[in-house]
Amino acid sequence: MLSVGIVGKPNAGKSTLFNALTNQNVPAENYPFCTIDKNTGVVAVPDERLDKLVRLFDSKERIPATVTFVDIAGLVAGASQGEGLGNMFLAHIREVELIIFLLGAYEQESEPIDDLTVVETELILKDIETVEKRYQKTKKEKKYEKKGATASKFDEVALLERLLSQLNNNIPAIAFSQNLEVEEQDYIREMFLLSNKKYLITLNISEKTSSETVSQYKQQIIQDRAKKGITLTEEEICIVNAKLEYEISRLSDTEKNEYIEALGIEYIGMPAIIKRCYTMLNYITFYTGDERMMNAWQIINGTSAKEAAGVIHTDLMNKFIRADVLSFEDIVACGGWKEARANGKIKTVGKEYVLQDGDLMIVMHN
Repeated sequence: MLSVGIVGKPNAGKSTLFNALTNQNVPAENYPFCTIDKNTGVVAVPDERLDKLVRLFDSKERIPATVTFVDIAGLVAGASQGEGLGNMFLAHIREVELIIFLLGAYEQESEPIDDLTVVETELILKDIETVEKRYQKTKKEKKYEKKGATASKFDEVALLERLLSQLNNNIPAIAFSQNLEVEEQDYIREMFLLSNKKYLITLNISEKTSSETVSQYKQQIIQDRAKKGITLTEEEICIVNAKLEYEISRLSDTEKNEYIEALGIEYIGMPAIIKRCYTMLNYITFYTGDERMMNAWQIINGTSAKEAAGVIHTDLMNKFIRADVLSFEDIVACGGWKEARANGKIKTVGKEYVLQDGDLMIVMHN
């Protein structure tokens, strides 16, 4: 299951955003370390295609794909050395696949770029410890390596030296590794470095934050990323009013629409952030189902039919023979599975077939 950690300095609005995303009521008081134990919530991925399939098949049950959000307590300067409750928090970050850097931008004295620098620096400092240990160990092993031993495709010691140099210049591992060969990227990925995780930068604004101020903050962040060799556009920086989102999340659909209309704002809402997290890690959705139940399953883009069958149940992968596959567009256009078969739209595929986003699949197995 996809897991996303909400990270930021104390009082950035992490717990409020978590509450809005998950509609759970966890403490969000305005003081440091309010969140000590991580809070976890499972959120359904908004999916209009799943809704259409449920109606088409008249399914009695709807099972969406999900994202797990983790509200991680605020990081402070010195967290990598154990300041505050740093070590615990950094361990929680290590467990998630994607990081939301939530930056406070709701007060005149807000400096989101400074908050980003503090949080990212702590991740880098912790990574320096990790890489330094690996470097010393690898250097020692290479020194006493037997002659004739199978050589690596690259110089591991030299790679670690280069990585350490970049980290010590406050360059995150994800910026360093983006231009490496695949084998080198895999080697770095195996160290589970905190600064090597994909991240979504999100500004937490208020109703008083002007569009000019938001644009200024975005440009500061874009320039900072460029200095680290990372290309970022304004569209890739999310904007959220966590407090407003939380208030809206507690309303019924009717009340929500009336409230938004009364405020006179352009409302994007939480589904946009949930979908963004889903796609940033290259996840796609395939479906299985009938009149009893319609399921949405999340897989990494490029997953084979046999591997996807294993997401449903390991027995389906182990005993996989073939699969019938139909695209979402074709089943909607034909009006049902039987009609699609009559029109020759269903494909019978083998284990190597790569599932496409929106495919509906029936697995044949022993």
